[in-house]
Amino acid sequence: MQILGNGCPSGLWRCANRRGFTLLEILVSVAVVGILMALLLPAVQSARASARRATCQNQLRQLGLALHIYHDSHECFPSGSYIKGPSLPIQSGWGWGAMLLPFVDAGPLYEQIDFRLGTAVGSNFALIETPVSLWRCPSDIVPDSISADPIFHPPFNLPSGNACGSAGILYAMSRVRIGDIRDGTSSTLIAWRTAGPDRR
Repeated sequence: MQILGNGCPSGLWRCANRRGFTLLEILVSVAVVGILMALLLPAVQSARASARRATCQNQLRQLGLALHIYHDSHECFPSGSYIKGPSLPIQSGWGWGAMLLPFVDAGPLYEQIDFRLGTAVGSNFALIETPVSLWRCPSDIVPDSISADPIFHPPFNLPSGNACGSAGILYAMSRVRIGDIRDGTSSTLIAWRTAGPDRR
């Protein structure tokens, strides 16, 4: 078998001229990829922000439905806070969020709560550390948990949330009915989200 000067055996195959990429070609390719990424990144971020905003709006819709279902079952909206003791009344009782658990697909958690006790007492202590995704918008920039340091108790962590109830309807020991809302429910704010980057 004869070997040609270019290192290829004669009569078997033809050797193609092999050459690598030049530095200019590599730089142009990197520049094109960079421009495409710069164009696509805002679109991806916008799509993610829209998805998070839609999730927040859907969560608020679920809260509104749960409040109305609770009203249908109990003939009033839940209380903003049920007072359990003379000191620190707001922290000692359960709020409207706990009352809505059976109506937001969190019935098993609701069944475990001993409402005869305060929130951070006995078996309830572990339950208040359970996160409920409905209470927190996915675009919220705060940490997933917050630290609580109650008087006469060791500090502990609680899941964070940003669903707020109106003090005009969901106040302590309230029993507000739809008929009590003189301006009409369509003109009255009952629950909302605190400020965040993707909420309007």
